[in-house]
Amino acid sequence: MITGWLKPFPTQRPLTQEEVQARLNPDAQQGHVQPDARFSLIGLDEHSAEFVDRSFRMRGSSITLFALVCFLVIVATLLYVALGLAWPNYAQKKFGAGELLVAILPVVLVASAASTMIWRRTLRRELFTYTHYPVRFDRERGFVHVFRHNGPDGVLSVPWKDVHWFVGRGERQEYLLDVRGALLDRGLVQDMFSVGHYFDDGAQESVQALWEFIRTYMAGGPAALAAAGVPPLIDLSVRPTWRNAWRWEMLRLGERFARMRYLLFMIYYPIMLVMTSWRWMVLSSCKAPAWPSSVLMSNAPVHPWPQPRWVGEISDHVSRPSL
Repeated sequence: MITGWLKPFPTQRPLTQEEVQARLNPDAQQGHVQPDARFSLIGLDEHSAEFVDRSFRMRGSSITLFALVCFLVIVATLLYVALGLAWPNYAQKKFGAGELLVAILPVVLVASAASTMIWRRTLRRELFTYTHYPVRFDRERGFVHVFRHNGPDGVLSVPWKDVHWFVGRGERQEYLLDVRGALLDRGLVQDMFSVGHYFDDGAQESVQALWEFIRTYMAGGPAALAAAGVPPLIDLSVRPTWRNAWRWEMLRLGERFARMRYLLFMIYYPIMLVMTSWRWMVLSSCKAPAWPSSVLMSNAPVHPWPQPRWVGEISDHVSRPSL
Protein backbone atom coordinates (compact mmCIF):
# COMPACT_ATOMS: atom_id res chain seq x y z
CA MET A 1 0.00 0.00 0.00
CA ILE A 2 3.01 2.32 0.33
CA THR A 3 3.95 1.98 -3.36
CA GLY A 4 3.55 5.30 -5.14
CA TRP A 5 3.19 7.11 -1.83
CA LEU A 6 5.90 6.60 0.78
CA LYS A 7 7.94 4.75 -1.81
CA PRO A 8 8.10 5.93 -5.45
CA PHE A 9 7.17 3.63 -8.30
CA PRO A 10 10.29 1.92 -9.71
CA THR A 11 11.52 3.45 -12.99
CA GLN A 12 14.45 3.16 -15.40
CA ARG A 13 13.56 -0.46 -16.07
CA PRO A 14 11.61 -2.43 -18.67
CA LEU A 15 7.99 -3.37 -18.01
CA THR A 16 7.55 -6.72 -16.31
CA GLN A 17 5.75 -9.48 -18.16
CA GLU A 18 2.80 -9.04 -15.83
CA GLU A 19 2.61 -5.30 -16.54
CA VAL A 20 2.56 -6.03 -20.27
CA GLN A 21 -0.15 -8.65 -19.93
CA ALA A 22 -2.26 -6.43 -17.64
CA ARG A 23 -2.52 -3.68 -20.29
CA LEU A 24 -5.75 -1.69 -20.44
CA ASN A 25 -6.84 -0.77 -23.97
CA PRO A 26 -8.11 2.83 -24.28
CA ASP A 27 -9.97 1.92 -27.48
CA ALA A 28 -11.79 -1.22 -26.34
CA GLN A 29 -14.72 -1.61 -23.98
CA GLN A 30 -14.32 -4.21 -21.22
CA GLY A 31 -17.26 -6.43 -21.98
CA HIS A 32 -20.26 -5.47 -19.87
CA VAL A 33 -18.38 -3.62 -17.11
CA GLN A 34 -20.42 -0.72 -15.76
CA PRO A 35 -18.41 2.53 -15.48
CA ASP A 36 -18.02 3.70 -11.89
CA ALA A 37 -15.64 6.32 -10.47
CA ARG A 38 -15.35 4.36 -7.20
CA PHE A 39 -14.90 7.35 -4.87
CA SER A 40 -11.94 8.55 -6.96
CA LEU A 41 -13.51 11.37 -9.00
CA ILE A 42 -13.27 14.94 -7.65
CA GLY A 43 -14.33 17.04 -10.66
CA LEU A 44 -15.82 16.63 -14.14
CA ASP A 45 -17.13 18.79 -16.96
CA GLU A 46 -17.26 18.74 -20.76
CA HIS A 47 -13.53 19.38 -21.12
CA SER A 48 -11.80 17.52 -18.29
CA ALA A 49 -12.18 15.05 -15.44
CA GLU A 50 -10.04 15.03 -12.32
CA PHE A 51 -9.20 12.13 -10.00
CA VAL A 52 -7.13 11.59 -6.87
CA ASP A 53 -4.24 9.12 -6.93
CA ARG A 54 -3.85 6.08 -4.70
CA SER A 55 -2.01 7.97 -1.95
CA PHE A 56 -5.19 9.83 -0.96
CA ARG A 57 -6.70 6.66 0.47
CA MET A 58 -3.81 6.23 2.91
CA ARG A 59 -3.30 9.80 4.06
CA GLY A 60 -3.44 9.90 7.85
CA SER A 61 -3.02 6.13 8.08
CA SER A 62 -1.92 3.98 11.00
CA ILE A 63 1.49 3.61 9.32
CA THR A 64 2.36 7.27 9.61
CA LEU A 65 0.60 7.61 12.97
CA PHE A 66 2.94 4.94 14.32
CA ALA A 67 5.86 6.80 12.73
CA LEU A 68 4.74 10.00 14.48
CA VAL A 69 4.59 8.21 17.85
CA CYS A 70 8.10 6.82 17.30
CA PHE A 71 9.34 10.28 16.31
CA LEU A 72 7.87 11.87 19.44
CA VAL A 73 9.20 9.12 21.70
CA ILE A 74 12.71 9.60 20.31
CA VAL A 75 12.54 13.38 20.76
CA ALA A 76 11.10 13.00 24.29
CA THR A 77 13.88 10.56 25.18
CA LEU A 78 16.48 13.00 23.92
CA LEU A 79 15.01 15.84 25.96
CA TYR A 80 14.74 13.67 29.05
CA VAL A 81 18.38 12.59 28.85
CA ALA A 82 19.67 16.06 28.03
CA LEU A 83 17.49 18.15 30.33
CA GLY A 84 16.32 15.68 32.95
CA LEU A 85 19.54 13.80 33.66
CA ALA A 86 22.66 15.41 32.27
CA TRP A 87 21.90 19.11 32.73
CA PRO A 88 20.99 18.98 36.47
CA ASN A 89 24.27 17.18 37.19
CA TYR A 90 26.16 19.80 35.20
CA ALA A 91 24.30 22.64 36.94
CA GLN A 92 25.19 21.17 40.32
CA LYS A 93 28.81 20.95 39.15
CA LYS A 94 28.91 17.19 39.55
CA PHE A 95 30.75 17.11 36.25
CA GLY A 96 32.09 19.63 33.77
CA ALA A 97 31.21 20.69 30.24
CA GLY A 98 33.34 17.98 28.65
CA GLU A 99 31.65 15.27 30.69
CA LEU A 100 28.24 16.77 29.82
CA LEU A 101 29.10 16.57 26.14
CA VAL A 102 30.29 12.97 26.45
CA ALA A 103 27.09 12.04 28.30
CA ILE A 104 24.59 13.47 25.82
CA LEU A 105 26.43 13.34 22.48
CA PRO A 106 25.75 9.63 21.75
CA VAL A 107 22.07 10.09 22.59
CA VAL A 108 21.86 13.20 20.39
CA LEU A 109 23.50 11.44 17.45
CA VAL A 110 21.35 8.31 17.68
CA ALA A 111 18.14 10.26 18.24
CA SER A 112 18.92 12.67 15.39
CA ALA A 113 19.66 9.84 12.97
CA ALA A 114 16.55 7.89 13.92
CA SER A 115 14.19 10.87 13.84
CA THR A 116 15.64 12.07 10.51
CA MET A 117 15.11 8.63 8.99
CA ILE A 118 11.49 8.50 10.22
CA TRP A 119 10.83 12.00 8.90
CA ARG A 120 12.35 11.39 5.48
CA ARG A 121 10.72 8.01 4.90
CA THR A 122 7.22 8.75 6.18
CA LEU A 123 6.22 12.02 7.80
CA ARG A 124 7.64 14.39 5.18
CA ARG A 125 5.32 12.81 2.61
CA GLU A 126 2.35 13.35 4.91
CA LEU A 127 2.74 16.68 6.69
CA PHE A 128 3.04 20.13 5.08
CA THR A 129 2.66 18.78 1.54
CA TYR A 130 -0.56 18.82 -0.53
CA THR A 131 -4.07 17.75 0.42
CA HIS A 132 -4.14 15.51 -2.66
CA TYR A 133 -2.25 14.84 -5.87
CA PRO A 134 -4.78 15.05 -8.72
CA VAL A 135 -4.64 13.46 -12.14
CA ARG A 136 -6.48 15.45 -14.79
CA PHE A 137 -7.82 13.90 -18.00
CA ASP A 138 -7.98 16.63 -20.64
CA ARG A 139 -10.47 15.24 -23.14
CA GLU A 140 -10.47 18.37 -25.30
CA ARG A 141 -6.75 18.16 -26.06
CA GLY A 142 -6.26 14.42 -25.51
CA PHE A 143 -3.77 14.84 -22.65
CA VAL A 144 -3.28 13.52 -19.12
CA HIS A 145 -1.84 15.89 -16.51
CA VAL A 146 -0.30 14.47 -13.33
CA PHE A 147 0.21 16.92 -10.46
CA ARG A 148 3.47 16.65 -8.54
CA HIS A 149 3.91 20.08 -6.91
CA ASN A 150 3.15 23.77 -7.38
CA GLY A 151 5.65 25.77 -9.36
CA PRO A 152 7.84 25.15 -12.42
CA ASP A 153 7.97 21.57 -13.76
CA GLY A 154 5.41 20.53 -11.17
CA VAL A 155 3.06 18.85 -13.65
CA LEU A 156 3.71 15.86 -15.88
CA SER A 157 1.70 16.27 -19.12
CA VAL A 158 1.55 13.50 -21.71
CA PRO A 159 -0.78 12.52 -24.58
CA TRP A 160 -3.50 10.12 -23.42
CA LYS A 161 -2.69 7.57 -26.13
CA ASP A 162 1.06 7.60 -25.37
CA VAL A 163 0.57 6.15 -21.89
CA HIS A 164 0.85 2.41 -21.27
CA TRP A 165 -2.24 1.86 -19.12
CA PHE A 166 -2.39 -1.31 -17.06
CA VAL A 167 -3.66 -2.87 -13.84
CA GLY A 168 -0.88 -2.35 -11.32
CA ARG A 169 -0.14 -4.41 -8.22
CA GLY A 170 1.42 -3.50 -4.90
CA GLU A 171 5.13 -4.23 -4.64
CA ARG A 172 4.89 -6.20 -1.40
CA GLN A 173 1.12 -6.56 -1.06
CA GLU A 174 0.55 -7.97 -4.51
CA TYR A 175 -3.16 -8.46 -3.88
CA LEU A 176 -3.69 -4.67 -4.05
CA LEU A 177 -4.69 -3.49 -7.52
CA ASP A 178 -4.99 -0.07 -9.13
CA VAL A 179 -5.19 1.72 -12.46
CA ARG A 180 -1.68 2.74 -13.41
CA GLY A 181 0.03 4.58 -16.23
CA ALA A 182 3.63 4.18 -17.41
CA LEU A 183 5.63 6.39 -19.78
CA LEU A 184 8.11 4.47 -21.90
CA ASP A 185 11.18 5.56 -23.80
CA ARG A 186 13.16 2.96 -25.75
CA GLY A 187 11.48 0.21 -23.78
CA LEU A 188 12.31 1.64 -20.35
CA VAL A 189 9.86 3.07 -17.83
CA GLN A 190 10.62 6.79 -17.45
CA ASP A 191 7.71 7.66 -15.16
CA MET A 192 4.77 5.93 -13.52
CA PHE A 193 1.64 7.14 -11.74
CA SER A 194 -1.66 5.82 -10.44
CA VAL A 195 -5.23 7.03 -10.94
CA GLY A 196 -7.86 6.59 -8.26
CA HIS A 197 -7.82 4.32 -5.24
CA TYR A 198 -6.41 0.83 -4.91
CA PHE A 199 -8.55 -2.25 -4.28
CA ASP A 200 -7.80 -5.81 -3.23
CA ASP A 201 -7.92 -8.47 -5.91
CA GLY A 202 -11.16 -9.84 -4.47
CA ALA A 203 -12.77 -6.67 -5.82
CA GLN A 204 -11.05 -6.60 -9.21
CA GLU A 205 -14.28 -5.39 -10.78
CA SER A 206 -13.72 -2.10 -8.95
CA VAL A 207 -10.51 -1.47 -10.91
CA GLN A 208 -12.24 -2.46 -14.14
CA ALA A 209 -15.18 -0.16 -13.38
CA LEU A 210 -12.87 2.78 -12.64
CA TRP A 211 -10.93 2.23 -15.85
CA GLU A 212 -14.17 1.93 -17.85
CA PHE A 213 -15.31 5.25 -16.39
CA ILE A 214 -12.07 6.92 -17.52
CA ARG A 215 -12.10 5.27 -20.94
CA THR A 216 -15.75 6.11 -21.56
CA TYR A 217 -15.23 9.72 -20.54
CA MET A 218 -12.21 10.19 -22.80
CA ALA A 219 -14.10 8.59 -25.70
CA GLY A 220 -17.29 10.62 -25.45
CA GLY A 221 -17.37 12.87 -22.40
CA PRO A 222 -20.32 13.25 -20.01
CA ALA A 223 -22.77 12.30 -22.77
CA ALA A 224 -21.13 8.88 -23.15
CA LEU A 225 -21.23 8.35 -19.39
CA ALA A 226 -24.91 9.25 -19.33
CA ALA A 227 -25.58 6.83 -22.19
CA ALA A 228 -23.86 4.11 -20.14
CA GLY A 229 -26.22 4.78 -17.24
CA VAL A 230 -23.79 6.70 -15.03
CA PRO A 231 -25.53 9.35 -12.87
CA PRO A 232 -23.82 12.77 -12.65
CA LEU A 233 -22.66 12.21 -9.07
CA ILE A 234 -19.33 12.91 -7.38
CA ASP A 235 -18.87 10.96 -4.13
CA LEU A 236 -15.54 12.34 -2.95
CA SER A 237 -14.69 15.67 -1.36
CA VAL A 238 -11.05 16.57 -0.74
CA ARG A 239 -11.72 19.47 1.62
CA PRO A 240 -9.59 19.03 4.77
CA THR A 241 -12.51 19.21 7.21
CA TRP A 242 -13.25 17.16 10.32
CA ARG A 243 -16.49 15.90 8.79
CA ASN A 244 -14.71 14.67 5.68
CA ALA A 245 -12.04 12.96 7.78
CA TRP A 246 -14.67 11.21 9.91
CA ARG A 247 -16.71 10.02 6.94
CA TRP A 248 -13.61 8.85 5.11
CA GLU A 249 -12.47 6.79 8.09
CA MET A 250 -15.90 5.18 8.26
CA LEU A 251 -15.55 4.32 4.59
CA ARG A 252 -12.00 3.02 5.04
CA LEU A 253 -12.89 0.80 8.01
CA GLY A 254 -15.66 -0.76 5.96
CA GLU A 255 -19.41 -1.11 5.99
CA ARG A 256 -19.37 -4.30 8.05
CA PHE A 257 -17.43 -2.68 10.89
CA ALA A 258 -19.64 0.42 10.69
CA ARG A 259 -22.79 -1.68 11.12
CA MET A 260 -21.35 -3.08 14.35
CA ARG A 261 -20.44 0.30 15.81
CA TYR A 262 -23.24 0.25 18.41
CA LEU A 263 -22.31 -3.24 19.56
CA LEU A 264 -18.56 -2.52 19.57
CA PHE A 265 -18.77 1.16 20.52
CA MET A 266 -16.04 0.73 23.17
CA ILE A 267 -13.64 -0.19 20.34
CA TYR A 268 -15.14 1.51 17.31
CA TYR A 269 -15.41 5.10 18.52
CA PRO A 270 -11.94 5.36 20.13
CA ILE A 271 -10.39 4.01 16.93
CA MET A 272 -12.46 6.40 14.84
CA LEU A 273 -11.55 9.36 17.05
CA VAL A 274 -7.81 8.66 16.87
CA MET A 275 -7.73 7.96 13.13
CA THR A 276 -10.04 10.86 12.27
CA SER A 277 -7.94 13.26 14.34
CA TRP A 278 -4.74 12.15 12.66
CA ARG A 279 -6.15 12.37 9.13
CA TRP A 280 -7.62 15.80 9.88
CA MET A 281 -4.28 17.01 11.31
CA VAL A 282 -2.36 15.70 8.29
CA LEU A 283 -4.61 17.27 5.66
CA SER A 284 -5.02 20.51 7.64
CA SER A 285 -1.24 20.97 7.56
CA CYS A 286 -1.25 20.72 3.75
CA LYS A 287 -2.05 23.18 0.98
CA ALA A 288 -4.31 22.67 -2.00
CA PRO A 289 -2.72 21.82 -5.37
CA ALA A 290 -2.92 24.52 -8.04
CA TRP A 291 -2.85 23.73 -11.75
CA PRO A 292 -0.82 26.12 -13.93
CA SER A 293 -2.67 28.18 -16.53
CA SER A 294 -1.24 26.01 -19.32
CA VAL A 295 -3.27 23.08 -18.00
CA LEU A 296 -6.55 24.87 -17.35
CA MET A 297 -8.80 25.28 -20.39
CA SER A 298 -10.62 28.22 -18.84
CA ASN A 299 -11.64 29.58 -15.48
CA ALA A 300 -15.26 28.57 -16.03
CA PRO A 301 -15.99 24.81 -16.33
CA VAL A 302 -18.61 23.85 -18.92
CA HIS A 303 -21.63 21.99 -17.49
CA PRO A 304 -19.75 20.73 -14.43
CA TRP A 305 -21.03 17.95 -12.23
CA PRO A 306 -21.86 19.34 -8.76
CA GLN A 307 -19.10 18.86 -6.18
CA PRO A 308 -20.00 17.73 -2.65
CA ARG A 309 -18.96 19.62 0.45
CA TRP A 310 -18.34 16.36 2.26
CA VAL A 311 -17.87 12.73 1.30
CA GLY A 312 -21.17 11.32 0.08
CA GLU A 313 -23.18 14.54 0.45
CA ILE A 314 -24.78 14.29 -3.00
CA SER A 315 -24.96 10.52 -3.24
CA ASP A 316 -26.06 9.60 0.32
CA HIS A 317 -29.54 8.83 -0.96
CA VAL A 318 -28.20 6.66 -3.78
CA SER A 319 -27.10 3.06 -3.32
CA ARG A 320 -23.34 3.14 -3.97
CA PRO A 321 -20.71 0.41 -3.65
CA SER A 322 -18.17 1.03 -0.88
CA LEU A 323 -14.38 0.88 -1.16
